[in-house]
Amino acid sequence: MLVIIIATTICAQATIKTVYITNSGTKFHTENCGLISRAKNVTPIEESEALKKGYKPCSRCKP
Repeated sequence: MLVIIIATTICAQATIKTVYITNSGTKFHTENCGLISRAKNVTPIEESEALKKGYKPCSRCKP
């Protein structure tokens, strides 16, 4: 039983994905996306949170 709980916890942690948003944008990006390379105030955020806040994936970097 304990092994199952630990495995579930490890799998859940592996699915967390960090993406990046800007204050004025509506899309989220990968860290190396050219569209945010010169942007100021780039904020890291979990992909699930970005989606909840209404951000959409960038069509260029396809996070």
